[in-house]
Amino acid sequence: MRSTAAFIPGLALVTALHACVGDEPGGAPAPREDASLPPQDSAPPPPPPPPPDSSLPDAAVRLDAAPDASSPPCDPTADFGNVTPLAGLEAKLLALNAQAKQWLDATLTDDERLLLFSACDSPSNVDATCDIYQAALSAGVVTDVKKVDALSSSSAFERHPTLSPDAKRVFLLRGPKIYTASRSDPLGPFGPPVVVDSLDIAPPVFDSDPFLARSGKLYFMRGSGARTVHYATVSATAIDGARQLAADLVGLDPIMADVGNEKESLLFLAKIESGAQIRRVIYTSERSGATWSALGQKFVGAVNDANTSNFVNWVSKDACRLYFSRGTGVAGPFKIYVADRKK
Repeated sequence: MRSTAAFIPGLALVTALHACVGDEPGGAPAPREDASLPPQDSAPPPPPPPPPDSSLPDAAVRLDAAPDASSPPCDPTADFGNVTPLAGLEAKLLALNAQAKQWLDATLTDDERLLLFSACDSPSNVDATCDIYQAALSAGVVTDVKKVDALSSSSAFERHPTLSPDAKRVFLLRGPKIYTASRSDPLGPFGPPVVVDSLDIAPPVFDSDPFLARSGKLYFMRGSGARTVHYATVSATAIDGARQLAADLVGLDPIMADVGNEKESLLFLAKIESGAQIRRVIYTSERSGATWSALGQKFVGAVNDANTSNFVNWVSKDACRLYFSRGTGVAGPFKIYVADRKK
């Protein structure tokens, strides 16, 4: 371990002077303690704190107690509930763009202070009126919204932005292809988006619904009709070719989540169901080793409301909050909602 004096200019010199010059006036040596005696404390130890007043309520007694660091922030096995619209988003967006009819496709940084999303001036989210917007959040409330001009084009619709954890890279769907763009500052402007060449394939096969996981894997749907989950590995300099995750994982809007220490072991996927109404319903698939379960079970919880169409956008790093889009039908209109798990 390096000496502390090496880090503080002049400390070695001051120490040497004190060794030569006593503390008494005139430079006389300071009296020394008898080395045969035990060292004396300069002050008696502080008395122990008094016991808590039992007449106070329990909450007051524990007010200053440190939280249990080992305690999880939520029950990772509980259903998501407490569904609410993302606070402040509608008012801030409409103040900027009064023509917006729907907003969806939330993607956030892990501190949940920066949000990218799609907003459309039409009740349908499959036309050229959908652009990318950025929002700032504080304590779960949107405080500012602005349009991301570099990621918005008047000739094609933009959907499904997905941010890297440091907010410096984004993937998005522009028309029928996946594009990417970068920026040097997490709050700065993005450069022009470019098509991901390694994923650029010819019709009738299309890619859609990109989701960038924390591991650096880019998940997306690929197919000419029914689309299955594929993935590619992203690095700073390259994006490798696509590989299929599992042949029977058919649907839309893939989102990966961690379960405890098992990374990317829970897949959310939306499927289109017909009944009293055509709608998107959230299903899940769990990984055991390298094997994924079939999408035989609907996701249980308040996010799959029977009267609405829903699909997952983003799951917080601690898996306690789920951001999703809720609306009617398959093409909307949709709005962004948040659900959480309680401890």
